[in-house]
Amino acid sequence: FNFQELMEFTITRPNAIIEGLICERQNVLLMGRFGVGKTMVGLQMSLSLATGRDFVGRKVPRAYRTAIIDCENDLGDVKERIKKQHDAAGFTAEDDVSLKANWRYLCAADPDSQFYGMKLDKGGLAGLSDFVREFSPEVLVIDNLGLVVSRGDLKESDEAKDFYTSLAKLRNCSERLKNGVIIVMHHLTKPGDSLPDDQKSSLLTSPDIFLSR
Repeated sequence: FNFQELMEFTITRPNAIIEGLICERQNVLLMGRFGVGKTMVGLQMSLSLATGRDFVGRKVPRAYRTAIIDCENDLGDVKERIKKQHDAAGFTAEDDVSLKANWRYLCAADPDSQFYGMKLDKGGLAGLSDFVREFSPEVLVIDNLGLVVSRGDLKESDEAKDFYTSLAKLRNCSERLKNGVIIVMHHLTKPGDSLPDDQKSSLLTSPDIFLSR
C-alpha cells in the first residue's frame, strides 16, 4: 500500500476475543516450562471462549466456536480435568447448551486418530483441513508445538515459514477462522530440565497469564 491506498482500504481494527490478551486475526504462542499448567489454562480458556464467560477476570464479548487439537494428553485425564473445571466454574444449563454447540475436543494423541502424527511444518495437516471446513471454528487451540513440527521446535527460519504457511492454509479453510485466532502451546523446557529457584512458579497459582517471559 502507498499512503493513499491504505487510507482508502476498507478494514477494521481487530476486536478483542479476550479483553487485553487476545484479538481477532492473531496467531498466539502460549509458552511456559514443562508441567507449568499450560494445558489446564488452555482448557479453561476454551470453556470460557465457547460460553462467553469471563476468563481470569477478563471479558469475553460473546461465545466463540472453539476447538482444541490435543496431541499430548490422555483422554481420560483431560475428561477429568474438564469435568472439575466445569463444575468449579458453576456453568449453567444455558452454558451447557453453548458448550454442546461451540466446543470441540480432538484427541490427536490417539494413534488411531486421523490427526495423529500431523506435521504442520511439512504441510501434513492429516485431516485437520476437513475438520476446520466442517466445524468452522473461530478459535483453534493446538497443544503443543513440539508435537506438530518435525524437529520439536522452530529453530530455522524455513521451518517457521513452513509452519506459519500451514496456519494460513488452515485459516483459508474457514471464513470464521480467517478472522479468528489460532493458539499454539509451546514448552520452553523439556521434562526433567531444571530451572533457577526464582523461576519455579506455576501458571495455576499466578495472578495473571503471561504469553511469554
